[in-house]
Amino acid sequence: QLARHASRARRLPGVQGRTLALIRWVAVIGQLATVWGVSGILEFPLPVIECLAVIGALAFSNLWLSARSGRSVRLTDYHAALLLGFDLFQVSGLIYLTGGLTNPFAVLLAVPVTVAATVLSRRTTVALTVLALFCTTFLAFFFLPLPWQGTFSELPRIYVVGLWASLAVLILFTAGYVWSVADESRGRDAALAEAEAALQMHRRAERNKL
Repeated sequence: QLARHASRARRLPGVQGRTLALIRWVAVIGQLATVWGVSGILEFPLPVIECLAVIGALAFSNLWLSARSGRSVRLTDYHAALLLGFDLFQVSGLIYLTGGLTNPFAVLLAVPVTVAATVLSRRTTVALTVLALFCTTFLAFFFLPLPWQGTFSELPRIYVVGLWASLAVLILFTAGYVWSVADESRGRDAALAEAEAALQMHRRAERNKL
């Protein structure tokens, strides 16, 4: 029976609510610091109110998650995927307001996919990867331009296509590689748990003989 439970643990990935909440709080703090640094220190005329509204949406959703998730509550694959999908749209909205793929922080689109590949199932990781590629493609064509040197200048289209291709490759490679490594680790853990369960059963049988 213990071996059966260990085998099921590999097939039912998930993540603790407090772990995902901690990752999202780090994202909130990082986004606030970046907007403050770019607008306050570098003095870029960003749409600060809109950016704060988008960041506030992430903070509000994380307050809800923190309130619903206790110390040991483990989110299902489905619910974790919904939250990470929301995170993809949230960071996409922030990047849309700040230059699209011309924004160096566009690489953050790969973060929710990386988290999914680490702890969630292959099907969920594939779905979030497709969503990330959709967001990346959208941001290659639709965005509010960043003001460079006080003017709104547009980068060459071929350069934007190159940014899109590099980000798409990053998302695909990260999702595939991280999921493979995480799945291999889960397999080793399940095999170890099965071996320990078999050893316990053997010891119990030996004691019964005595």
